[in-house]
Amino acid sequence: MWQSVGWDMTYKALKDNDLRHLAAINRSYLEFLGSNDRHAARQLERLEPTAREMLRRLTPEQRGEAASSPFLLCSVRAVDVGGSAADPGSFELFRGAAPSVELVLYMSLSLLRRLAWRRPFAARLLGGVDAAWCDELAGLDEPALAAIAHAQAARLRPVHAAVAGFWPELLRCAELVPLRRRAVRAAGLQLQQRLPATPPLRAAASRLQASRRRSG
Repeated sequence: MWQSVGWDMTYKALKDNDLRHLAAINRSYLEFLGSNDRHAARQLERLEPTAREMLRRLTPEQRGEAASSPFLLCSVRAVDVGGSAADPGSFELFRGAAPSVELVLYMSLSLLRRLAWRRPFAARLLGGVDAAWCDELAGLDEPALAAIAHAQAARLRPVHAAVAGFWPELLRCAELVPLRRRAVRAAGLQLQQRLPATPPLRAAASRLQASRRRSG
């Protein structure tokens, strides 16, 4: 889907390697949601019952097709990447064979940071985040990413969980005709661009900074 879009400069199509990493992250997240992990149970509560049941009985083919969506299936919008100074300590990202929510968040942040360096628009679209979020993420190093993944894993959410019917359609992608499959993925991309309203405190701070610049 991305390859068909001929973007220039920051709007160029993603590389095959980026798409493979994206699909791998999405696959890991779907495996996590279908596991018996206590964090997964909390996230499943945000999805409609049909989607919950489908996630528990996904075949590898169904999981792989859903994972090929051109955006992150885990929402990182609630993750705070601004000025994190947390110490990752001896935190281990890789625990056991099953993907953990910490690992999924770490991989998501790592991919978005790489894209923020060279494809800012793609990073915003994949993650459903704004330019300021991407700018802050781009300045973090690996230990900071690990610290955020450790401290904020509970903030990860299934993307577009509040949109009725989206997840059941997404999980059926392997059974859909190509035209319908593209429509589901296009809808997901459009929803990624619907950013939440600016929090009052951030808006107030922005206005204050603008006022100071004018008065200076």
